[in-house]
Amino acid sequence: MAKTASKNQNAPRHSEPKLSTSADTPAVKKKVLYLGISSARADRLHPGFKPDAWEWVRLDPDAGVRPDLQSHVTDLKGVEAGTFDAIWAPHLLHRLYPHVAEAMLQKAFRALKDEGMLALTVPDAQAAAIYFAHNRPNEVLYKSPAGEVTAHDVLYGYSKNLEKGLHQFAHRTGFTCESLSMALREAGFCSITVSADGFDLTAVAHRYDYDNPSRVEKVSIIYPKPGEKGRAKAPDLPQTQVQQQAPVVNNFQIDQLDQPPLIWKPLGLGLKP
Repeated sequence: MAKTASKNQNAPRHSEPKLSTSADTPAVKKKVLYLGISSARADRLHPGFKPDAWEWVRLDPDAGVRPDLQSHVTDLKGVEAGTFDAIWAPHLLHRLYPHVAEAMLQKAFRALKDEGMLALTVPDAQAAAIYFAHNRPNEVLYKSPAGEVTAHDVLYGYSKNLEKGLHQFAHRTGFTCESLSMALREAGFCSITVSADGFDLTAVAHRYDYDNPSRVEKVSIIYPKPGEKGRAKAPDLPQTQVQQQAPVVNNFQIDQLDQPPLIWKPLGLGLKP
């Protein structure tokens, strides 16, 4: 394996996302485009795409991992429109700035055939943000082959990679189930499913042309409660004090700005009355 593609350089994974693909082996192999950033073949290809049914085309900007197409994921240089049956983009979208991620999803949509599928994973920003909200950013959430992963790593990128100068693995945006599904819809995808898996989110979205009778505008979000199967256990956090509800007068809620202050003292601006 190329040195630039060692496990320590790839973002740590909590678990392998589940992906449902056709169990029947077609007579002609389907084509799947794998989008990566310095990602090697060894442990980054999803097992759901069986080699006897799928032909892999790997696109990566890093020549050291020997991709089939050397291009950045935002360019998709060498990829023609409507040529792929599926696209697999593991732990990629959050490494792009928000406007760049939006453009990449649009290009991925154009690269797919009618009835094509996009599958991707991103960290669960909402699950990690709970620890930040309670002043625990360095809490270890799980152990990966690369080492211990903290809430800070989940939101901003694995710190040990960044210490080595591997800034391509920094996280430049984050997603929740709702924001990820919305980004996919805005890019043109439909029949979208977003599910939580540990501290990862897995999304599967489809491209159906507007004249395709199978096109269904549907978004399914599978987000188990903390501790249930597929969702990390919630942290043991201190109980917060419940604030008293503001009074309601004539169907209007009165907030603190509407109430007179306890101590009122005019500002001395040096002006004579």
